[in-house]
Amino acid sequence: MCCLETSVPPSLSPPLPRPLSHPPLAFHSEGTKYGCGHYIITKKLRKLDCESQWCIHSYRHRNPCHGCACERYFGPDANETITAVRPEFCPECYPFYNKRRR
Repeated sequence: MCCLETSVPPSLSPPLPRPLSHPPLAFHSEGTKYGCGHYIITKKLRKLDCESQWCIHSYRHRNPCHGCACERYFGPDANETITAVRPEFCPECYPFYNKRRR
């Protein structure tokens, strides 16, 4: 039995994403809560930076980052302030659920 290992020199491989030691980047926001349970942001108030060099949205992320495999998505909102409550479905759910109610 033969065991072949192939390796790429470290200088040619893209950097591996590191686990975040800080909470992910998040926002303080205001929005509308709908009857389907969804919360839709109407205004972003403040951005909280995770201060991670492995998060593409952080000020600590290096630029340029060749072969970037860093975190690209925001975390959940840190604070959601509900400014309005609507009993109907949100715009995403309305086309699907409105047909089923008839």
